[in-house]
Amino acid sequence: TAVLRGLSRGHREFGVGFGLIVCAMRNEETTLSERLAELAVSYRRQGCVGFDLAGQEDGYPADDHVEAYRYAHRSFLPKTVHAGEAYGPESIFQAITTLYADRIGHGLNLITDDDTMLLMRHGPYLVEINLISNLLLEYVSDYAEHPFPEYLRTGIPVALSTDDRGMWESTMTDEFYVAATEFNLSWEEIKTLGRNSLEHAFVSDESKERLLDEYDERIARFERQMQRHGVEKL
Repeated sequence: TAVLRGLSRGHREFGVGFGLIVCAMRNEETTLSERLAELAVSYRRQGCVGFDLAGQEDGYPADDHVEAYRYAHRSFLPKTVHAGEAYGPESIFQAITTLYADRIGHGLNLITDDDTMLLMRHGPYLVEINLISNLLLEYVSDYAEHPFPEYLRTGIPVALSTDDRGMWESTMTDEFYVAATEFNLSWEEIKTLGRNSLEHAFVSDESKERLLDEYDERIARFERQMQRHGVEKL
C-alpha cells in the first residue's frame, strides 16, 4: 500500500505513469508466492499490473509456484518470469507452458534451443533484455556473446530493461546506448525495440493504443527534425 501511495503521489505531482509488478522468489515457500499473487490481484485497480517470479533458477523450478500463477492467470493478471538466465532453455519452456508467462526476464539460454526459439518467435511473448546486468553478473563475458541481436533480427520480440537499478544504477538511456553501439543497431531496429515494449506492456488495450499512437507521433516528429537538420538515420 505504501509503495502504491508513493507512486500515485509521483503521478499526481509529476505526471509520470506507473505500474507495479509484485515479485515472488523461487527459493521462498510456495504458500508465500500464492499469497503474493492474491495480493497482486487485489490491488490491480490501484495500480498493480502484473505478477513475477525471480531468484535462483538452479534447484528451484518455476513450476513449484504453479498454483500462484494459476491464480494470477484465472484472474487475468499479466505474468512474467525470470527464466533462462542461469539455467537452460527448459526453464523458459516451463515458464511459458506451465506458468502462462506473457514475458520472460533475461532469456539468455533461449539461444541454445531451436524449438523454444521458434515458439517464442511465433507466440505472444516478449523477452526482457538486460544487457548491463548480464555483463556485470558475468552471465556473458562480453557483449559480443550476448544473444540479444540474434533474437531481435530473427523476429523474437525483445525489449530493453534495466534489471536492478539499485545495484548498478543503469538507466534506459544506458541500455539503449550499449545496444546501439555494441550491436550497430539500425534506426529501424531502435524503433522496433520501443514499439515492442509498448505492444507487450502490462496495460489495458485502451492505454496501449494511446501509448502506441503517442510513440508513433513522437518518432515522426523526431524524424522530421532530423530531416530538417540534415541528420542521417543510423
